[in-house]
Amino acid sequence: MRVPLIIWIATWIQLLPPMVAARRWRRLDAAHRGVLVWFLMLVSMDLGQYLWSRVLHLGSNIILEYAYTPLQGALILWALAEWQVHPVARSTVRICIPLGLAWWAATTAFFEDTSNFSVLSSPVLSLLALAAALLAFVMRSQAEDEVPVLRSSWAWILAGIAVHFATNGTISIFQAVVTARQDWVMLERALRYKAAIDIFATLCITGGFLWPTPPRSSGASSSPAR
Repeated sequence: MRVPLIIWIATWIQLLPPMVAARRWRRLDAAHRGVLVWFLMLVSMDLGQYLWSRVLHLGSNIILEYAYTPLQGALILWALAEWQVHPVARSTVRICIPLGLAWWAATTAFFEDTSNFSVLSSPVLSLLALAAALLAFVMRSQAEDEVPVLRSSWAWILAGIAVHFATNGTISIFQAVVTARQDWVMLERALRYKAAIDIFATLCITGGFLWPTPPRSSGASSSPAR
């Protein structure tokens, strides 16, 4: 099966946020940098899977997805923890990192069929990332009183991350079901659908990197309340 064009677009467009933010890398905070490294890791996985199956002809490349899943999950949760407003929420998301890694290790070792798409490890890590992104978005929306939400870097980035992980887990389960049935037509449709969602999410995140990142305040705002 030839790789559909939309999947190639979804792969290479992941380089757009790092390219946009490259010139002001030193001015970015840890949360922004973590998201950029996460994108580079996604590109690395996609290209690695292509080389594995199309160039080296080593068979199914799904095993690489299992190898990258804990790294990606830990990195994005760490970045999302940096975006939490309240210390309790930040600590909670950080605690989810070792718990998520332990879940991945246990399910991959004892329950997952590593010759097929993940139905346990990846969906749960996706739910953790989705919850962390939504929590940060809601809390920051309530705390923000200086810059409109739609003009905030964090709003676009967190929304894009939430969109990405909202479909990532469910699509993985669906792909596992149709692969077990050897329904390759439906599998290609699922891959196309996921690619389209990923492109939209990446564009949202890229928009966040186009907005200037304001410095973090060291104290209460002196502006009058609206």
